[in-house]
Amino acid sequence: MFAYATMIVCAGALVAWVYHADRYEKEPWYAIALALTSGFGAMWVIGLTDDAALRIVPIPADAHSTKAALISLIEEGGKLVTILVFAAVFRREFNDPMDGLIYGRLIGLGMAVNESLLYLGLSPPTLQTCGAEIVRLFGHSLMAGLVGFAIGLGGHPLKRRESFPRIAAACLAVSMLLHFGWDWVAYSPQTSIIRHLAPLIMMAGMFVIWRVLCDVAEARSKRIFVGGSDALVAAVPVSA
Repeated sequence: MFAYATMIVCAGALVAWVYHADRYEKEPWYAIALALTSGFGAMWVIGLTDDAALRIVPIPADAHSTKAALISLIEEGGKLVTILVFAAVFRREFNDPMDGLIYGRLIGLGMAVNESLLYLGLSPPTLQTCGAEIVRLFGHSLMAGLVGFAIGLGGHPLKRRESFPRIAAACLAVSMLLHFGWDWVAYSPQTSIIRHLAPLIMMAGMFVIWRVLCDVAEARSKRIFVGGSDALVAAVPVSA
């Protein structure tokens, strides 16, 4: 019970953190709930896809890098598809540069909660497994935020969304690389100082990337909602 309660508290804290980062147009509560629910449901489909792929693709038991590459491709690709579908269905809410990071992280968090419930149900939870699940929440959330960044970058409340395919490909590649490294460490039975330090280094790297992308998206949103040539206040006609 303690492990489940810890996971729920951490997930709630992450939602609050993500909500706080959205400075210029706060997302409605129902959109936040829908993003979390979308991620939770998508992870169920992605999990089935993972299982099917591992049955179809002949991977030797000791081919940890091959398995990590396959899983990272499926799961990060699934995040991209989920965020794209969410952005298309909820265009009214997904409409400014910060939204890719915000909704991406919420969708990734929903996915992480689904996966954490699965792993916590497989064996009796310990302090070590609690720590692993907290890391899982942060990892999936941050990687999905990277995937969503380019989708939200061209958003505007009054204009058609710009597309940035090269940036999207680069962000997806970085998230896949990080996911691959994470899974490769998790699957490998070897113990070494590098194996213990690698997750910490990758987590620190994700936080740095998130901060940089957040600054970029926030600056674009600020120009829309606060000031600049394309400011929202300037784009809306004032009645006499």
